[in-house]
Amino acid sequence: MPPEYSYTTPSSSNFTENPLYTTTTLASITTEWIAPENYLSFEELQNVQSILANNFQTGELGTALNLNVTGMAMENPVEPPAEPPAYTSPEERAEITEQTWAEQSLANNTEVLENYQEVAYDVPHSLRLSIEPAAVNEMEIITPSISLYVATEEGSMITALGDASDPWMCTVSVKSGPGSLAGIMTVPFVDGIASFDDLRVDTAGDDYILEFTVTYPANANLSPVESLPFPAAGRPLGLMYTNYIELVAQDATFTVTPDIWDEAIDMIVDVAVISATEWECTASLEAGDNSGVLSGTLTATIAAGMRNVVFDDLSIDEPGMDYMVHVTCWSSGYEKGTISASSPPFHVHSFPVTGLLRKSGVVFSYKGPYQEVSSLISNFDASLGSMDCTGCPESDPHPVFRKKRDTSGQINLKALKNVHFPECFGRGSC
Repeated sequence: MPPEYSYTTPSSSNFTENPLYTTTTLASITTEWIAPENYLSFEELQNVQSILANNFQTGELGTALNLNVTGMAMENPVEPPAEPPAYTSPEERAEITEQTWAEQSLANNTEVLENYQEVAYDVPHSLRLSIEPAAVNEMEIITPSISLYVATEEGSMITALGDASDPWMCTVSVKSGPGSLAGIMTVPFVDGIASFDDLRVDTAGDDYILEFTVTYPANANLSPVESLPFPAAGRPLGLMYTNYIELVAQDATFTVTPDIWDEAIDMIVDVAVISATEWECTASLEAGDNSGVLSGTLTATIAAGMRNVVFDDLSIDEPGMDYMVHVTCWSSGYEKGTISASSPPFHVHSFPVTGLLRKSGVVFSYKGPYQEVSSLISNFDASLGSMDCTGCPESDPHPVFRKKRDTSGQINLKALKNVHFPECFGRGSC
């Protein structure tokens, strides 16, 4: 037996801890950062820069300093560091990219340097139009977009107006004309350009004049500028196929129903727009390499206020692929006269007439004198079936028989498969 040993746990008061194993909590060595007095955050620095730029370009900075300030330059405030990207996965971190990490860092640093380049501010003198309104249609976005810029006294464009975080604003209004404007009528100056990308005239008419004003800052002290007079044409309309045809049976009727479409706002036209417009429409076939012919009612009169053109009894007589139905409508009440569109391509497949077919078979035999059925045997059609004859004369010319001698002078006749002998009706031996 092993010897017995007694063990006593030492008292903790006599135990010396290894200082390397001592853990200090982070809270005990980290203190919360408190912003010093007069500290400006990044947002506050941007606000200061915007105030300085606006006051200089509106002339208030020189007035406040009692100086003739002719120029000013500033650097953008340094943005606070961004949060590090979240950890994704070893596979994503090991992904091979088009640029090395060094190349990506260089590109990022170059962009940062460009953002912090010194920006020179000029004194604005006048507001000018760079693109006048042209080819304007009722409720259609004016294209190309009307754009303006602010110029110096020498006529050079000013690319820095105020600050990017608080840009100058330009507003448009109707100086004269029968209608009003719709869309976005106040836009910012971006890199010195104010572009009206969503501006519409809601009523057709002549001699429109638009007026443009710098509305922010309020003390910009720039005179408004007017556009040249221009006309606004009527609402642009068209046809749109919203119900697609994909497959049509040969010689079967099908329906084509294009909608009268408001191309200015890209939706089906409002009834009020065409309440007094009647249309005469025709349908034709774009067959491509096919030889099919379109049949049915190919003309239709669309009453005023109706938004759908209906051709409901069309048919094509030949199979083929990529057929299209072209619809053209004309109206004396529409400024441009006609609207037209082709349907999406569709296919025509063959469609044979089918029905139920009943097929029957008859098997019978005859035994008796040959002369009673000789005419029937000589006129038998091989397409009706087959026939065996035992004891028939060898002189019988019909090729479908296998003739055999029978000393009894009688014949045995068997007809198979769809055979009908009307001559035997009423005879007891059949």
